[in-house]
Amino acid sequence: MGLTFFIIYASLGYIYSWPFYLPISIILGFAPWGWKVQEERRDREEEQKMRKLENKIGDGFIYAKAESNIEINYRGVIFLKSVFGLFFSGFWGIILGWKAIFSMVVQLVDNIKTIVKYI
Repeated sequence: MGLTFFIIYASLGYIYSWPFYLPISIILGFAPWGWKVQEERRDREEEQKMRKLENKIGDGFIYAKAESNIEINYRGVIFLKSVFGLFFSGFWGIILGWKAIFSMVVQLVDNIKTIVKYI
């Protein structure tokens, strides 16, 4: 998906001579890795919150969590939010994408070892 963003934006920038098409296409190309990094961070934060809560309340209690998410439904705001979110994810992908790639490679190697072990 990132390669698709890169190719589309870079090719359009070349055809229409848009300024800064190469840096922007690189940022957009790393956006999927940024999504992966953000997802891992959210999962880790959720696990930490649950551990803290389990340590705080102990056994014998029932815990329920309710969330409400209110968003403004203006098309322009949604468009700007998605565009800025895409660039923000691209920067996260450039900065911490190597960590997500490395964790995926480690998981793949572990899966291969497990399969070989049971064969």
